[in-house]
Amino acid sequence: MVGAPPAALIGRGVDDAYPDPKDYEAILETMRRDGVVRDRDHRFRHADGHEFWVSCSVLSVTFEGQPAHLSAILNITECKRAEQELAFMVQFPELNQASLLRVDRDGSILLANAAARAVSRRAPGGAIVVRAMPGR
Repeated sequence: MVGAPPAALIGRGVDDAYPDPKDYEAILETMRRDGVVRDRDHRFRHADGHEFWVSCSVLSVTFEGQPAHLSAILNITECKRAEQELAFMVQFPELNQASLLRVDRDGSILLANAAARAVSRRAPGGAIVVRAMPGR
């Protein structure tokens, strides 16, 4: 468990570090099947109880003549936050109730959200024609 002194880990199972036991089970299954885990993203628990995202890799090794697992755990919490923000930003134009168009330099419409499509029509050949709003 991250953030705990070594003495505090005695008698604790590794699954204490996994908020979702299925994540630990999946790592064990991948190790049994493939002998290695590479860059598996999942939640992890800090010794103080807070959860965070990690990318985990595990490799079977021999340590002092005994089989062991060597694990590398990278905190990717900020990357996950950025992914969530990006996912929201990608959805934002479609969710926006204002008409939004993205047009290239030639005047071709690259993106039209639902509100823009509602005030437009398709011309022969598939082009989107935006109607002028009354009073504008």
